Amino acid sequence: MDGDTIAAVEVVSHSETPVISDPAIEQIPAAIVAAGSTQVDVVTSATLTSNGIIAAVEDALGKTK
Repeated sequence: MDGDTIAAVEVVSHSETPVISDPAIEQIPAAIVAAGSTQVDVVTSATLTSNGIIAAVEDALGKTK
């Protein structure tokens, strides 16, 4: 966080299926930072991974308040 702005989202570890989850791991964090919100579209074929990243960010944001 940079004040009230989401400055970065980083997936530091995961146990998702390689290749299937890779697009979500690459795209969702960048989309969240660009939008400044977790209200972003999930990545097709990686819906569960996308939702997991979004939920983790929402959990982290809840802990910063």
